[in-house]
Amino acid sequence: MEIDETAVSGDIQSTTGRPTPADFDKYLPWACAQLSAEADVVVIRSLLSMYQTGRENTKTKSKFIPKIQTEVDSNETLPHNLTSDLNEIDGPSDEKTVYIETVYDEYNKLVRLNFNKNNTIKIPRLTFKIIGLILHFHTSLSSIVISSGAHAAAIYEISKFLPKSNITEICLDCTYVPEGNYHILLKYVNLKHLSLSKCNVNDATLQLIASELLRMNPTPKLCALNLATNQITDVGAKCLAEVLRRNRNIGYLNLSDNMISDDGAISIFNILMEFPLTPEEAAERRSRLMVRLIERNNLLQKTIKNMQEVGDLAEKKMARRKTIKPPLTNALKKKIDSENTMTKSMEMILYERAEIIVDNLMGPAYNNLSHLSIKKLCDVLNQQKLLARRPRGLVNVVIEDPHVAEWTDPPKPMPDDFENFVPWACSQMLVEAKVVVTRFTQSEYISVKSTPTGKTKKSKGPAHLNSSTDTVNEQKFSTMPTTDSDSKIGIDAIYDTSHNLVQIKFLKNQTIPRKVFKIIGLIIRFQKYLNSIVINSGLTCEIIHEIAKILPLSRITEICLDHSYIKEANYDILLEQGSIKHLSLARCRINDVIVKNIASKLCYQQKAAKTLIALNLASNRITDVGAQYLADALRSNRQLSYLNLSDNMINDEGALSIFNVLMEFPLTSLEDHSRKTRLMIYLHRKLDLIIKKTKEVRASEDKKNLKRRVTKPIVMAKKKNSEKDNNSGTGTSQHIRSIPNIEPLFSDKAANIVEDMIGPFVDPFDDSSIFVKHHKVYCYGNNVLCHLNMAYNNLSYNSVKKLRNVVMSQHVHGRKPKGLINVRLEGNYLPISCKELTEIDDMLESGLLQTKRPSESKKRVSKVGSAKSTGIF
Repeated sequence: MEIDETAVSGDIQSTTGRPTPADFDKYLPWACAQLSAEADVVVIRSLLSMYQTGRENTKTKSKFIPKIQTEVDSNETLPHNLTSDLNEIDGPSDEKTVYIETVYDEYNKLVRLNFNKNNTIKIPRLTFKIIGLILHFHTSLSSIVISSGAHAAAIYEISKFLPKSNITEICLDCTYVPEGNYHILLKYVNLKHLSLSKCNVNDATLQLIASELLRMNPTPKLCALNLATNQITDVGAKCLAEVLRRNRNIGYLNLSDNMISDDGAISIFNILMEFPLTPEEAAERRSRLMVRLIERNNLLQKTIKNMQEVGDLAEKKMARRKTIKPPLTNALKKKIDSENTMTKSMEMILYERAEIIVDNLMGPAYNNLSHLSIKKLCDVLNQQKLLARRPRGLVNVVIEDPHVAEWTDPPKPMPDDFENFVPWACSQMLVEAKVVVTRFTQSEYISVKSTPTGKTKKSKGPAHLNSSTDTVNEQKFSTMPTTDSDSKIGIDAIYDTSHNLVQIKFLKNQTIPRKVFKIIGLIIRFQKYLNSIVINSGLTCEIIHEIAKILPLSRITEICLDHSYIKEANYDILLEQGSIKHLSLARCRINDVIVKNIASKLCYQQKAAKTLIALNLASNRITDVGAQYLADALRSNRQLSYLNLSDNMINDEGALSIFNVLMEFPLTSLEDHSRKTRLMIYLHRKLDLIIKKTKEVRASEDKKNLKRRVTKPIVMAKKKNSEKDNNSGTGTSQHIRSIPNIEPLFSDKAANIVEDMIGPFVDPFDDSSIFVKHHKVYCYGNNVLCHLNMAYNNLSYNSVKKLRNVVMSQHVHGRKPKGLINVRLEGNYLPISCKELTEIDDMLESGLLQTKRPSESKKRVSKVGSAKSTGIF
């Protein structure tokens, strides 16, 4: 049926009582009645303020009344026919009546059409034809919602008036169209939001939609597509994946409640990462680029030509206004030269202005993204991070638009900026948790001797690490997803007063990701003053492995892992590099098996045996077996000076095994054989170096003698004798095989040089440490261990008597170092006072007094059971 456009035109004078097309609510029913539509049309008017969301269904009467009353109270006017319209909403739908709800904004402009009460009737095609003819009177209409009554002809009519209107949103949820011609809505660039939920969309229908989205000219601007609750399988998902390879406008895609399996989902996920272009895509890309460059060049030339024509017309008008005077010859030449220079400058100005005009006409070569898109991308990343599903979602986002470079390319921190670089690098590496680095500054140490009165100066605040602090907020970037406070990794960065990083602490963390220490390992060479790591929770065996890899590259000498229990207990790998001086493993549930692995790294000729000074194993599960392992290590270890075994399960047997190696003990056959082997290796090496150096010394002396002979006058009679002397000298040097054949002068000089090079023979069982007794080789005992803490174990009076013998033996020998100077035994089954405890305390005190200055000798420092710890841990 054809419609006479004059019947709906607003230009022709209407008869009396005839509504105008600008009055949509009255005109549409009247026009449908005049053209004998298949059904009556009832228009229901409502306000936009009644809707909480843009696509909410029609409310019931009881829910609308309070809001309507509010509008009446505020505006004192009731919208036209609103009361009757509300009564119409609750009534049953008539088979011959089409209900249309018109939604107006606060400025009384039509913004939405809702077809929601047409379950049993199809909306006549004539209705949409009339709407298309009067849309130019309603430029504010931007949305159409149809939940029932749609058909193929209605969709076709909607597609016809889309390019003539400002409609950008179409919602066809729950409207099944057997023909499935939804794709014709995408033939024009106006539509931005399309919802086809619960429309029985299958793969065939989706292929038609995908073909429209793949068109490059004109480019569809669809940015939201809802295909939830349909019949889409992996075939349709692959079609959408092909669309996403080229389409860069779709920002929202809903495929929930379909029949997509892993195959279809992976095809989409692969497009969200980097993917190679096919040869056809690469050729098409180059072709499009060439076409664009040609179009831009043609348009640029045309624009320059038009601008020149406009300029010429302006010059002609100006020339007509001026009086014509015969110019002079010199003045004419100057004018021609100036015109030539002006012509060159004007060409550049015209070209620049033409480029600006062409860029405005053709648009940039990139997407027209702004900060709004970057903000939306952050929301997407945050949502994917919170859901924590598999696969994780977006892993690579590339935005090459120079207009948004200021949002996507924040300044990159430098690796030497620890508190800023580590959070930034963790966000770039997609670490599972957010890293927060807090900066602290150490309080400056003030010595007692530096004050004139000998008293400490009172500071304004507490003198601990957190006294004067600077909290540094973590760096936030557009690609870093934010998380809640429970999944944060806290790092305390301790700086000295010279702003050098000296210590990092991981405190109260649930689990520390391995990537954090990988990043720290990459920048550890920039932190030359970092010497300590403290971790009290969140430790794993992988973290221990990463710390062990960091140690050779850094200057870290102190590691404190108190309260950090690891099931694998691979603490011993920290001692393999031989760089740690202080290791604390208190309250780590260490048993005898773990102690055996640690003690094996402390035996002589191991790397850790030359560096580790302090070992803290307090509050663990060490028994006499573990104490015996440590005693075996102390037989040859001459570096460990502090050992804390307090609060364990050590009895007298374990304590005696340690005390026995602190006083003289016989060497085993294996130890004696190893000692002799090491001595022979040392002597052979020394002998080889002496022979080598002797030859070098002899050669240098020969050169000096040769120079002296050259300077003296040559006598022919003595030449033969000198030649004989030289031959005899060289002949004897060739037959040198051992030290007795070398001249004493050269051999002594070479021996002194080698002695300075390799030093004396150093061994735990060297000549100064052993003696022969009863035809057996004995060692004087370990005199390097000076601090021993055996508090809160199961020791008894027998251990006290053995300790008294140990202290007396070390006191009598008087070696350097002197041996034990601090012993802690409180918390054991010991008598309150006894003779042995008094003697031990007196000997320890006398040993301390000998090491102190006379001015400090009055102060008692150490007593058994009451002496304080040295404060290493």
